[in-house]
Amino acid sequence: MLDIALVYIDSGLAISVPDQLAEENLLLYSSQAKIFVDQGKAAAALGPALESMQWADSTGRLDHLSNAAEAVYIAYEALGRKAEAFDYLKMYQEATDSIGGEATTRRIARLEYQYQAEKDRALREAEAEKERSLFEARLRLRNWVLVGVIIISALAVWLAFTYRRFFRRQQSDSQRLSRLVQQLEVKNEELIELRLVEKERSEETLAIKDSALAAMAMTSHEKDAILEQITQRVQRLEEHLETQHKSELRSIYKDLNDTVNKEESWDSFLHRFEAVHPHFFERLKRDYPVLTNNDLKISAYVKVGMTNKDIAQVTHLAVASVKKNLNRLKKKLSLTAEDSIRDFMLEY
Repeated sequence: MLDIALVYIDSGLAISVPDQLAEENLLLYSSQAKIFVDQGKAAAALGPALESMQWADSTGRLDHLSNAAEAVYIAYEALGRKAEAFDYLKMYQEATDSIGGEATTRRIARLEYQYQAEKDRALREAEAEKERSLFEARLRLRNWVLVGVIIISALAVWLAFTYRRFFRRQQSDSQRLSRLVQQLEVKNEELIELRLVEKERSEETLAIKDSALAAMAMTSHEKDAILEQITQRVQRLEEHLETQHKSELRSIYKDLNDTVNKEESWDSFLHRFEAVHPHFFERLKRDYPVLTNNDLKISAYVKVGMTNKDIAQVTHLAVASVKKNLNRLKKKLSLTAEDSIRDFMLEY
């Protein structure tokens, strides 16, 4: 019968959960120790007894301490180790006294005599309690496992559904974004082409206007030159006319001189130039305040693409003088000898 009880106790210890069934483990170890003592296996009883003592210390309960101390006391007494047995007997009695006082002490004394007779009944009750506790623990564990499986399964299904929906949405958004990027790229290319066309047209228009300005300046100069030649011829003709015709000839000469007005020609050119290149003179004078009015005039002629010869004609200077003026202008503009003043003016 005691061997069967040991089998049940070993089974209970094998399936016990550490740190969760302290009371059950304590009862199992203390019962095992007492059975070993009853079987005459005192050496084998000491280990379970001390194990039950450790479980009692972990719970801190006096009833557990009393039960464990009793098991250790019995084991040491069976081994003949009186000093250790006495220490644990005192511990057992102190714990028992703390629980029930003197009445408990007398009851313990009576129980000592009745222990042998009631041992079997207590063992059966302990086994039944252990079986019931184990069954309840297994039932609780199975229920928790079942609940955990259900929760995990539901969570897995929800995560799979959510991820699938999220993936589809991301895929749809990615496709939509890709189409939008393609559309924007096409629009951007069209806009770039349109800007290039507009820039080319603007440059062509500007070049045409500059050519027109240069042509106007040359035409104005040629007109003035012709008028000046006519004036000189009239002046020479005056010397050979009679007095009665000289007054009328002087009137014609005066009209010709009034027509040949170089400042008015420049003002007309300047007005048209600023309409095509607004703020050109303003920026040039701001960036290079050392420039003179003559420098600004030559800069404008260079800006519209007039050659040195053309500039020489409209300014009534020699080509060599125009070159000298351009070299002085380059120095004022901080340009090197290799730099092109025409490129500078075209880009300014």
